[in-house]
Amino acid sequence: MTFFEEQLRLAKELCAAYSQNVEFKNGLASSYSYLGSTHSALGNLEQALTFFEKDIEIAKELCAAYPQNVEFKNGLAISYQFLGKTHTSLGNLD
Repeated sequence: MTFFEEQLRLAKELCAAYSQNVEFKNGLASSYSYLGSTHSALGNLEQALTFFEKDIEIAKELCAAYPQNVEFKNGLAISYQFLGKTHTSLGNLD
């Protein structure tokens, strides 16, 4: 998990330094997703939710800013899938 935490730290720095670079923002979303997946695999489902929710927040921003970008839409769909699986594992079936 340390590698993904370091990836997140670097992605945050890049986004802060180059806020207009959309690929850095997409990389930040991916960093949150990787940490969510890792925490989910370790059974830390509440922590996984936190990371998946942050991933979705950024993915929504990207989709709103670039509605024609298929990669961003697909990333958002995958993010919702991970969030749904985690909620299901927690017994949150709403």
